[in-house]
Amino acid sequence: GTVDGVWCSFATAYVPNLGPTLAGWRQHLSPGGWVALTEIDNLFGHEPVEALTSSLLAAYAHDALAANRYDFHMGRKLQTHLEQAGFTVVDSRTLPDGELCFDGPADSHVLASWTARLDRMKVLRDFCGADFERVRDDFLATLSVADHRSTATVHCCIATV
Repeated sequence: GTVDGVWCSFATAYVPNLGPTLAGWRQHLSPGGWVALTEIDNLFGHEPVEALTSSLLAAYAHDALAANRYDFHMGRKLQTHLEQAGFTVVDSRTLPDGELCFDGPADSHVLASWTARLDRMKVLRDFCGADFERVRDDFLATLSVADHRSTATVHCCIATV
């Protein structure tokens, strides 16, 4: 069947080859149909962290992309993927997000969310091995300090057929 629109929030990074998926969605959109995509870019982009933390998180992100598990830089690629799939992008912007990309110290709810997120990441735990707790604790400490700065961004693209 056909639909008027598709909204996909924080899921495209899990699709290793997004182009064919978008092309498939396009075939099921009615004339004038739309797609709205929201995705994080550089999820672990928070500073200042220890060199070990930065190195292991960057290597993990590279490994995840190479293994087609997750693209930690999908946010910046949304517009290109949409255009290559034949969509017309009508709006592309970054959005504020108080949990994923913020400066300054995180509040207790944000820290609890990040703690749970990191603890759920079994592949990250396995990748870091004996250094996982050090990396996790350093990352969480970074989110708590006054000079914390985020380089992560949340991207949103809206496109039509």
